[in-house]
Amino acid sequence: VGSSLKVPYCTDYHDILNNSEIDAVTITLPDQLHVKVSIEALNAGKHVLCEKPLASNLLEVSVCRIIPETRAKTTSFSPR
Repeated sequence: VGSSLKVPYCTDYHDILNNSEIDAVTITLPDQLHVKVSIEALNAGKHVLCEKPLASNLLEVSVCRIIPETRAKTTSFSPR
């Protein structure tokens, strides 16, 4: 559909993370992927808005809170 409408799209989220023109991403994936993709996005220098739950335990939450502080980026959580 994207190509027929001439709308930019990708089939691999790493293309978005590697695109320097994109400043922020919204993580709306299955719950078990939230931490992994949020961390990858933060490490790529993106601001992150993530659906709840961000993580399944406190250690994962701690990691997701530390990375933005070291990169001056924002992590936000949105209710479902």
